[in-house]
Order: sequence, then structure tokens, then C-alpha cells
Amino acid sequence: MSNSRAPSIEKILIKRMKKFVRIRFFFLFSLLLLLFLFILINIISDNTRGISSDTSLPQVEIKTFKINGGWGYDIFRDGVLYVHQTNIPAVSGNQFFETEEDALKIAELAKMKIIEMARKGKNDLPTITVEEIKEELK
Repeated sequence: MSNSRAPSIEKILIKRMKKFVRIRFFFLFSLLLLLFLFILINIISDNTRGISSDTSLPQVEIKTFKINGGWGYDIFRDGVLYVHQTNIPAVSGNQFFETEEDALKIAELAKMKIIEMARKGKNDLPTITVEEIKEELK
């Protein structure tokens, strides 16, 4: 005769399965927590290594103006005049932009380059090639 106080095999198996599920849950929770901490540490270390976040980028504004029957543009960086372009950059001679739209296209290209250089921690003036101008104005 078996002892009535002894737990049945089913109860033992259920108890072990519950323990296994708790261990597995704890393991998965720990992995997720470690992943979260890893991501958080990477974000913090990127900011402390000097990789600029968008909040530290300069405010860049463009204003076009008419000049001698053509167009030019000014670029302001953080409210200060940064570029005063009275002719088409990289083109020999003193050629003006024919339309305000053309001046604005090249000014936008220069603006993108200013912001990209600021992301890299540089404060240089943008350089624009003849090829870039041809591409933008086609």
C-alpha cells in the first residue's frame, strides 16, 4: 500500500514545471534588462564623446537678395552672417544666379554642408563644386 501523504507524480511534475517557468522568466527578464542598459550606456557614451545631438547643431537661416539683375544669398549661422554670396560659387567670373529659386537651391546645399560639418565638430565654410551646382540647377 502506498502512503497517502506522499505527493503524486503529477504534483511533483507540476511543481518542477512551475519552477522551470519561473527560472526561464527570470533569465529572459535579465537579458532584456541587460540589453536596455547596454543601449542606454551607448547613448550616454556617444553624447560624452562629442558626437553632437541635434539640439547642439547651429541654427542656419537663408535669405536671398537681388543684385545687379541677378540673385545672391546670405546664410546666417546662429543669427550671425556666415556666408554672403553675391555670385555663383565655384564658377569663374562674376556670374549671378538667374532666378531666386536657383540661388535658394545652392544656398540650401551650403546649409546642409554647414550642418553636416557641425555634426562632425568642424566650423569650416562650406565648399561647393561646379559639378554640385550643375546637379542642383538642372
